[in-house]
Amino acid sequence: MLDPHFRCLRCWQAPRPQQAPATPTLASPTPDVSKQRALLDQYCVVCHNQKLKTANLLLDQLDLAQIGEHPEIGEKVVRKLRAGMMPPSGMPRPDFATRESLITWMEKELDSHSRTYLPAPGIHRMNRVEYNNVVRDLLALEVDASKFLPSDDSTHGFDNIAGALTMSPALMEAYLSAAARSAGWLSAM
Repeated sequence: MLDPHFRCLRCWQAPRPQQAPATPTLASPTPDVSKQRALLDQYCVVCHNQKLKTANLLLDQLDLAQIGEHPEIGEKVVRKLRAGMMPPSGMPRPDFATRESLITWMEKELDSHSRTYLPAPGIHRMNRVEYNNVVRDLLALEVDASKFLPSDDSTHGFDNIAGALTMSPALMEAYLSAAARSAGWLSAM
């Protein structure tokens, strides 16, 4: 029987304090959102609305209080404003300070709601020291991986940085060969 205090690390979660469920509150838009909405209505919604659908961008329906839920739209607006492409020439444009305040506000709102995207690093291999330690810990077998595996690349003096520990077909063969030799020694014991 397992010790009742033992937990699988993957399944373990620290106890969380009991919290009352959050109740949604309907608040009126903040003055800052209202100010930015007025700017969009004055300079952008003239073309980008449900009726005209210019560039398939419906800014009349964009809820600025929830701009973080539609970052692709907000980013597009910021890019066009920053490049000076919108409003187009011949149309009324806000003065420089007003345009910059709208851009800055939108960027801050988008940044505050952004999520970090960290793609999976791909295959991460062990360096020789890690390989020695794993074989020793799992199989109780002392091996010298330097006899079977090539030296590890070093980045800034470290040999365990994931980006430097790439896997090639030749290196995969070396690891498989080292594993076969370790298994052979283990079966000979």
